[in-house]
Amino acid sequence: MFEIWRHTATGQRFLVVVRNDRVMVAAGPLGVDDDPRRVLETHGNQNHNPQALLHMRREPEAYAREYTIDRSGHAVAVS
Repeated sequence: MFEIWRHTATGQRFLVVVRNDRVMVAAGPLGVDDDPRRVLETHGNQNHNPQALLHMRREPEAYAREYTIDRSGHAVAVS
């Protein structure tokens, strides 16, 4: 499942692929002008970031899930 995660300290957003509650791929960070919902719906950021992936796996509590995809394929805020 594709999601947008935000690093809580820096505010940087990343497009991630999550399987079985584990981040498998991290891309980004998104640009300041990028609409995170659009990036999520189109998978518009393919700049894979191995350092972010390792950090997300080591310190998942440093990130907040912001958006996920609903059954219709639309981005929705995670509450």
